[in-house]
Amino acid sequence: MMKHVRSIVIAVLLLACGSAAYAQSQSWSEVFNGQGRFAVLNQFSGEAVLDRETGLVWQRQLLPDTIGEYAIASRYCVDLTLGNRRGWRLPTSQELESLTDAAASNPTLTAGHPYVNVDLAHSYWSSTATVGDSNYVWTLSMADARVTRAFACVGGGGCPEPKNPPVAWCVRGGSGAGSQ
Repeated sequence: MMKHVRSIVIAVLLLACGSAAYAQSQSWSEVFNGQGRFAVLNQFSGEAVLDRETGLVWQRQLLPDTIGEYAIASRYCVDLTLGNRRGWRLPTSQELESLTDAAASNPTLTAGHPYVNVDLAHSYWSSTATVGDSNYVWTLSMADARVTRAFACVGGGGCPEPKNPPVAWCVRGGSGAGSQ
C-alpha cells in the first residue's frame, strides 16, 4: 500500500514540476502579436492550436452549429477527441477573452489566428458561472468581444431554446471553471 501511495506522490510531483517548468519558461511580460502567437499542432493532426501567450491548446476547427443548452455544449467538449487526444472542456470567460484583441473589431480575434469556422453571429459558451446565480454562465461574442450572460439550464430537461444560442469552442490545459 505504501509503495502505491509513494508512486502516486512521485507522479504528482513530476507533473507539478513539469507544469512549473513550462510556466517559468513563458515570459508573461511578453505579448505575442500576429503569426508568432499561434501554432497549429502537428501532434494533434493539425486539429488543435497552441496559444503561446497563454499556453492553452484550442480546438482549431469549430462546429458550424450552435448548441442551445449549456450541458450539451459542455458534454460536447468532454466527449471531443482531436488528434487522438481527450481532456477537452469549455473555456472560462477569461480564457475566451484572452483570444481577443482590444484594438480589433469584427472579428476581435488576434491577428494571424489559424482558427476555422469562427462564428461572428453568435456568442461562445464559457464554463464560468455568474456570481449569485449559477443558472447563468458568461458568453463571449467574437464579433465585438461583448460578454453577456446566458441561461445555463443546469437543472436539466425542458430548457427553453435561447433566441440566439451560443457555440461551443473547446480548450485543453489551464485551470478550468469557477464562478465570476
